[in-house]
Amino acid sequence: MKYAVIDIGSNTIRMSLFNEEAGSIKELLNKKSTAGLASYVKSGYMTQKGIDKLIRILNNFLRIAYEFDFEKILMFATASLRNIENKDEVLSTVEREVGHKIDLIDGEREALYGYVGLSEEYDVVCGTMIDIGGGSTEITIIKDGAIAKEVSLPEGSLSLFTKYSSNLFPKKSEIKDMKNQIRQLLKPFKLKMKNVNVLYSAGGTARAAGNIAMELNQLPSNRDIPAEFIYKMFDKLISKDKEVISQVLKVAPDRIHTIIPGLVILVEILRKTGAEKLLISKNGIREGYLISYLKE
Repeated sequence: MKYAVIDIGSNTIRMSLFNEEAGSIKELLNKKSTAGLASYVKSGYMTQKGIDKLIRILNNFLRIAYEFDFEKILMFATASLRNIENKDEVLSTVEREVGHKIDLIDGEREALYGYVGLSEEYDVVCGTMIDIGGGSTEITIIKDGAIAKEVSLPEGSLSLFTKYSSNLFPKKSEIKDMKNQIRQLLKPFKLKMKNVNVLYSAGGTARAAGNIAMELNQLPSNRDIPAEFIYKMFDKLISKDKEVISQVLKVAPDRIHTIIPGLVILVEILRKTGAEKLLISKNGIREGYLISYLKE
């Protein structure tokens, strides 16, 4: 059976098309649109322009799914819609216009689906996983092969950019403000890892960081990155190093404005956990969502 899974994020809306056989899924196609929905939120409310843009993107995705005769279409939204004041109005309007229900998932379910996706690739007994989104960051602590704790930070790469950056590349004073904000959000949580030196990650910021680090350091993989390479890349990026900026434009041009805010979050979590290495999962919340749906 063929499934279309649409993930409505604060920065990016993605559709993954899967084929499922005997409980095993294979991705056939992945489409994305950099919607920047968080930038359409004013005083906590999504504007009509933001609603119209969301409807337009979803209908474009649905046309592709219909053209390829996908039998089941699943849609879910994360911080993009759960953190706005007019979410009920937005959901009802969008669902009416696109003809499909949107599953609004909370931080706990978001962390769960991320962990399920990760578990398809890595056998994680103990460790910490992060997923830096556009409007929130999910931190999942895993012990004895199960989720022991999940933390949802109300900041992501796009929300940090929107709040603190006055230009395409934030000033050093603005980066300092971003760091202080993330440190304050992380302060209540004990994330220092014992006997584990790996931080697992999923999501667009981590994938972009992995791709850039691989190109800069001629690494054999974009999914196994020493933490020191992330630190060096970040320092060069905030110093506007031409080589690093060139790599961002090459491998992740749609993230040119959010890569620094996203890396602020990633670097602060790396330091807080003491991780020496970043392992980046090819699977993410969409895979986890579909796997969980199939098991229900």
